[in-house]
Amino acid sequence: MASAENIVALYMAAADSDPKEGKANIDELSRRIIPHSLCRRLIEGIQNRELKLLEFVRILGEHLTNEEDSNHRRHGKTEKQDMQADSINLALGCLSEVISSFPPRTMNIQEVDVMTTFYCDRMEDQNSTKENIAGLAALQAMSGFSEAEVTKVCNA
Repeated sequence: MASAENIVALYMAAADSDPKEGKANIDELSRRIIPHSLCRRLIEGIQNRELKLLEFVRILGEHLTNEEDSNHRRHGKTEKQDMQADSINLALGCLSEVISSFPPRTMNIQEVDVMTTFYCDRMEDQNSTKENIAGLAALQAMSGFSEAEVTKVCNA
């Protein structure tokens, strides 16, 4: 498998696409190319145990947790900040797709707990609600999703 860092970099490069500059439209990329090629490669890497889920999350980290951009998205933003917020949503969408591809026994209780907490914490950002819900829906299918996780989600 190619380096996970390289695959994530390619994936996130799509977030910088701007149709005004003659580059590919981000919606087209995320709908067709990205889910069917780059995310598929990451999924295969995790399923083949070439890449650990938590390592994948670490690699995506800077794209997933830029709270400053989330706050600007809610309180007036520049075009650049809007593109960065789209980048956050793209990364969350990839993470959610990867998790949704797993068989129910793939994630252990601790991984499910950590990821549930992560997605619940992101629920405050209304612009990534779709991606957060997709991730939580994928997690609830895991055998490690317990009553405690249900409580977390209900309280988020």
